Amino acid sequence: QENYSSALEYFHNALAISEKIPDKQTIANSNNYIGVIHRALGNNSEAVKYYLKSSNLYDEISDKKGLASVHNNLGAIETEEGNYSKAIEYLNKALNIKKELGDKQGTALALNNIGTVYAKLASVASPDSAAYREQLYEKALENMQNGIILAKEIGAKDDMKSFYNDLAETYQAMGNFREAYNYHRLYAAM
Repeated sequence: QENYSSALEYFHNALAISEKIPDKQTIANSNNYIGVIHRALGNNSEAVKYYLKSSNLYDEISDKKGLASVHNNLGAIETEEGNYSKAIEYLNKALNIKKELGDKQGTALALNNIGTVYAKLASVASPDSAAYREQLYEKALENMQNGIILAKEIGAKDDMKSFYNDLAETYQAMGNFREAYNYHRLYAAM
């Protein structure tokens, strides 16, 4: 908690200085980092405020990498808040930018993030809509498996381990315990 307070003070100081210069890149970065700290402290509404400021600036200065980061951060908050459709919207924006930049690791992470949100959405879908829930799980698996393909391609073992765990949990939620076990074994072997 104390470290977050210190970090928040540091980035507010950086923000104040960069606004005087003015340095839009540092202003955008500072707003994004302040948002990250507020999210870590559980202040999601405050985090969103800073993320949106940074998003506008990243867009204005054509910083695609920064824009992808803030879209991912906004997607994470929307996921935490249970706003899964909005989360997928933000995460797809991040995914498209990562693809455009040729960032394979970022693309893999975005695909997995989107997959986990589809899995969460499926888990809260109405029991009366089994076909819809199945479609959501299929989208989850497709995104996660595409993320694994990219992670393997670039040798991102830590990401692969995390993705295997996410797949194991998704298959378990689907009631497919054989596949859950297989992916858990891959996770444990990493």
